[in-house]
Amino acid sequence: MPVQFTYFLAVEASNAATGTILQFMGPVFIALWMLVAHCQLPTRAEGLAIICALLGSFLLVTHGNPGTLVISVWALIWGLLSGVSSATNTLLPTKLLTKYDPMTVNTWSMLLGGILFNLVQPVWSIHIPLTALNISKLVFVILFGTLLAFLFFLQSLQYIRPTVVSLLDAFEPLSATVIAVVLLGVSFGWLDILGSVLIISTVFILAIGQGPNDRTAENFKESEH
Repeated sequence: MPVQFTYFLAVEASNAATGTILQFMGPVFIALWMLVAHCQLPTRAEGLAIICALLGSFLLVTHGNPGTLVISVWALIWGLLSGVSSATNTLLPTKLLTKYDPMTVNTWSMLLGGILFNLVQPVWSIHIPLTALNISKLVFVILFGTLLAFLFFLQSLQYIRPTVVSLLDAFEPLSATVIAVVLLGVSFGWLDILGSVLIISTVFILAIGQGPNDRTAENFKESEH
């Protein structure tokens, strides 16, 4: 629930590309969590990834001027919270996926999230014109942007290493940026592009630095046991 909620709020406060890129700071928050909660010092690769992510975020939100924000404060807040939510979405299901299949975990997660949201905003109180275009947009977000996206993500963790999953997941901010610029007319300057590249590069740095064994994921599982 927090992943989708904070992400959509970040997109609303900025644009699809910026919201997606800020969400992609999730691997950095995972490394910081391992440091704080399990006293696991970051490796050289993790340290470099953190530096790249922080520098990339600085360029993306300030264009190099620390006294100026080129995006709104709320866009920055929701974007960072989206990254934290993405990290928890990767770490929390680890033990569940050893006992239950991804479909079960995904179904219960979305059911409980939907119930919680309806306590605040009941679905019958939302007044949206039920045009064919609006219905098609809702169906697309529900099926492709939520249900299948999370199901495929959890399913992939059963077959390939989390580092590889994160590496493949790097295509999300890349595609979001390209689509936003080409189809939606979002303006991206060279500092935005440099900041985006630095943030996206973190997952490649982590994947290369961890090599054949995913130390972060393995140590997290050991600490949980």
